Amino acid sequence: MRLVGAAMLLAVGGPLLAEPRFDKAIIDHHRQIYDLSCIPSAIEMVLKLTGHVPAEYFELQDAWKNKADGSGKDFDDVAVAGLTFHQQFAFLRRRGFPLGKLFATIDAELRAGRYVITGLPLGGNNFHAWVIVERFPNGEFRALSKSGSETVEVRNTRAIIGRMKGTDILTYGPTVSR
Repeated sequence: MRLVGAAMLLAVGGPLLAEPRFDKAIIDHHRQIYDLSCIPSAIEMVLKLTGHVPAEYFELQDAWKNKADGSGKDFDDVAVAGLTFHQQFAFLRRRGFPLGKLFATIDAELRAGRYVITGLPLGGNNFHAWVIVERFPNGEFRALSKSGSETVEVRNTRAIIGRMKGTDILTYGPTVSR
């Protein structure tokens, strides 16, 4: 595993608060199949971490392939394998973005035992989908993603989002029959 952008990372010491507890081996086994399939890849990681699909499930990426104009909106209110995903905080990144509410939402989701999908920069002006898996005692978040079969990690997700002046997130809950 490599850490993304050493200059972007914040050195964090002490024990992790694992809310929710996750099996990193599931993330390590997963892979991003296509160069532009990071959003469905992140959803597949959540589905695998929560036990809703088997380890060899890649149907979302296979359908998406290298779709260049996709976003979290493509999965807003979409049910997959018993979970329904919801896009939140889909506002322009700018001064005045409700960062406090965004971070409170991420904290609440983690406390409830749910992961959060977010978009963060990955090299230059490229954005990439990440799964927030833990909150550190200092309030920072740990996020993981994939670059092909390689697991990538950032440990200062909150600081990155602050510098970006906001980002959208995908949250989820059980699919409710209507």
